[in-house]
Amino acid sequence: MGPIIYTTFGWVLGFLGTLLLGWINQKKRTKNFKESLSLEFKEVIPQLARTHYLLKEALGGLDRDLLNWAQSMFSKFPKGGEKTLKAIERLLKRTDEELKVLASQTKVSKKETLSIKKIILPFLQQNFSFVSLLTPDLQRSVAAIQRNINSLNEEIDLYYFYFKKTFDSTLTDKNYELVNKNIDHAYQSIADLSYKTAERISKTLPDLSK
Repeated sequence: MGPIIYTTFGWVLGFLGTLLLGWINQKKRTKNFKESLSLEFKEVIPQLARTHYLLKEALGGLDRDLLNWAQSMFSKFPKGGEKTLKAIERLLKRTDEELKVLASQTKVSKKETLSIKKIILPFLQQNFSFVSLLTPDLQRSVAAIQRNINSLNEEIDLYYFYFKKTFDSTLTDKNYELVNKNIDHAYQSIADLSYKTAERISKTLPDLSK
């Protein structure tokens, strides 16, 4: 009986060792995935903040609430937004009346193109299968972020489509007015999605660091 017991015991230890090794490897993969995803999210927040700020300004929505929000985002995630942050801090020194005047001056013409770049998350796109390693709540957050960005990029495509239409000399006055309304709608949708996504990422980052 002795050899059988030892053999069985050895098999059990080997099996448990394999399970433990698998668990350790999964923990490492999860940790590495979360760290890399956090870095990518931190890099994209300033772009989202700039997009929201730019579009709200273009719509004549420059006010203290917008400036305070943008200042908060660029202070937490300054990469690439240092100049914008300094400009915002200067604007915050203006009075509310001065900001109202500026808001009317910064509202753009529909024929003035805005440089709106799509949001790209190459690491998440290439490693989306690893999202399954996260907790259910984190999985839902990451999936929601990806959906928001997909919708945002679709709205950016629509914006450029309608912007090009403003130069179409064959448009009737009625259709030209409709195109301008569609541009306003695209502005607002992009601004809203940029804000929503930046906020969602900002709230998700602490959980990714656990």
